[in-house]
Amino acid sequence: MKKAFILTIIAVYCSFVNSEALHKSVRKKVEVTFNSQFNFNKLVLLKDSLQKNYKITIDYRSLQFNKEGGLTKIYFTVNCNDGYSGEAKADNLNRSDRFGFIRDYSNDAEPFVTGFLPTKFN
Repeated sequence: MKKAFILTIIAVYCSFVNSEALHKSVRKKVEVTFNSQFNFNKLVLLKDSLQKNYKITIDYRSLQFNKEGGLTKIYFTVNCNDGYSGEAKADNLNRSDRFGFIRDYSNDAEPFVTGFLPTKFN
């Protein structure tokens, strides 16, 4: 009976370790791009989601919106809480802008970028 109980505990522990490793391998890249389609509510939801799902802290230092509520200016800081952090500022955002940050967890990629983002990023 004790052996069966111990084997069950070991099996549960091994499945937890494997699922944790799988979760880490799935999280390859986090890419956040801001443009004029963002409104205040989307920014709040994004901030909460980054913290909850990736332990990434983003702080909006300055925000400005147009009459329709679309984001036009942003200054933010981001801390990935793993040694990578930065800040960026943009004025006059439009719909097609690729401005924000990328945290890439792959071994063969540039790990962290902020500001206006390249069109193609590994």
